[in-house]
Amino acid sequence: MAIKKTKESVKKKRALRQRTKARLRRGKQKLKDLFTPIRIARLGILLLLIGFLSVTLGRELLTVGQGSISSYILVHFAGYLFFFLLPVEALVPYYHSLGFLPELLFVLAIVTAVAAQLIDYLIGRLAPNRITKHLVGEKRYLKIESFVEKHGAWLIFIFNLFPLSSSVVAVVAGVLEYRWWKWLIYSGLGLIVKYLVILILLETFV
Repeated sequence: MAIKKTKESVKKKRALRQRTKARLRRGKQKLKDLFTPIRIARLGILLLLIGFLSVTLGRELLTVGQGSISSYILVHFAGYLFFFLLPVEALVPYYHSLGFLPELLFVLAIVTAVAAQLIDYLIGRLAPNRITKHLVGEKRYLKIESFVEKHGAWLIFIFNLFPLSSSVVAVVAGVLEYRWWKWLIYSGLGLIVKYLVILILLETFV
């Protein structure tokens, strides 16, 4: 009996060692998969893009003159980049008070917001998928992906109605490789509704 127990104990120890080695091998393989040359290049492009936009737009935002249509375009565009996150909706009443046409402010707001969020979406799309899954966790990532796939259109539309949230949603949509044309349609609709409400309130109470 004692010999039998000893053999079973040795077998269990061997099985445990083999499982540990297998886990280590899988871990090493995952690291290799995460840092392939293509993924490193994609991450490099992503960081360069963020750095370039932060430096150039940041400098312009500090030096740009107030009250001009060019400053409105620039600041409004920058406010929809996820690494700036400015409450640029407040620009519309301010520039309206300076005498700018509300129709012009409306059109420029939609165009600049969509252009900036397109960059956010592309940044999310360029982010290496494996790294995102590794950070979030495979199961959680798949649940989020499934939820966005089912309810993404309404989420994108609703988040575009509120300040400071639509840029982050654009990045998430890019990371999850949500269909770009659906994202564009529902983002655009949300922005149109939001700025129409702002203009109606301005015309009614100002």
